Amino acid sequence: MKKEEKILFWSERVQKFYSSGQTCRTWWVYCTGGGEEKAVILYEYQKTRKADHPEKFLKDYEGVCVTDGYQVYHKLAKEKGDLTVAGC
Repeated sequence: MKKEEKILFWSERVQKFYSSGQTCRTWWVYCTGGGEEKAVILYEYQKTRKADHPEKFLKDYEGVCVTDGYQVYHKLAKEKGDLTVAGC
């Protein structure tokens, strides 16, 4: 995401793989929403829902993240200080 983006929609979805024997994988989804002509939607595929994935992705981001109530988002906002979480 561009550093100057001020609003970011952020969510995660768990995908289950029953046939492969693996319990789940997580899609982290980031979408711009600051009124630009064309939104950017990025899907990041990870093995877990751990907070270190969005923490690494958003390390330089400053602004508002519109999210659900998953506590990883609020934890990251408290640690960063320049990130505000807004509920969806």
